[in-house]
Amino acid sequence: MRALYELIDYAVAGFAVKPEAYAFKPLFRAAGRLRDIDIQQAIIVPYLRQYDLREFYNELKRREIEYRPSFAQTIDLFTMSVLVAGRSQIRSAVAATPGNQLRKRMTRRLLKRASQLVELTGKSRPDCETLHLVRKSAKRVRYCLELWQACYGPTHLGNSAVRLLKSSAGVLGEWHDTLLTLESVESFLSETEIARLVDVHGYRRIRRDLKNRAGNLLIKYDRGLLRLRRALSDLVDGLKAQLGDRSSVSR
Repeated sequence: MRALYELIDYAVAGFAVKPEAYAFKPLFRAAGRLRDIDIQQAIIVPYLRQYDLREFYNELKRREIEYRPSFAQTIDLFTMSVLVAGRSQIRSAVAATPGNQLRKRMTRRLLKRASQLVELTGKSRPDCETLHLVRKSAKRVRYCLELWQACYGPTHLGNSAVRLLKSSAGVLGEWHDTLLTLESVESFLSETEIARLVDVHGYRRIRRDLKNRAGNLLIKYDRGLLRLRRALSDLVDGLKAQLGDRSSVSR
């Protein structure tokens, strides 16, 4: 929903994204905290067959139980009127914008985002912060591109870019979740007496395994990076052609 509002903010004159999207912020935050816990549990569970990590897993379950009431309360406060109000604002803004103007604005916004992603993915030896930005940017470009194609029809370049964007963002998402899980394990160990742990060696090994998992996911991302950059460059050139800009993106 945030991605949709943000795109509409740039495509439609008179649509203020911040006031309209503000009502969703508590819901995003509450769901995000639970989602992080669920993902960490899913990553840890397969390792429980090898290592006794009961203390850490129990801590994750404790956090889940702690966060669920807050999430349930947020859901109760979130009413359909929020969605209906947003839908009405979107319809009014779109109706007031000429069709050709709407398409140009959407195309320019998509072009800007795709160009930014080309630049981000072109950095040599990216650090964790840059990779995190690539992940977020890839999701936004995909959302914008999927909406653009829903409005103006799918293209071969667009379909190829969507597929590669989804794959790359998925791999980086797993990498990011793995790092969060590793940080969570290390934070838990820093606050826990070693004598309380049943399998001390298991915790040492899980840290090693998570680091290896994160490294392997980055290798997988790097293997698909060239194809992603080519697809993005082709997409950018196609969008520029639509706007009458004949300059091309260097590969």
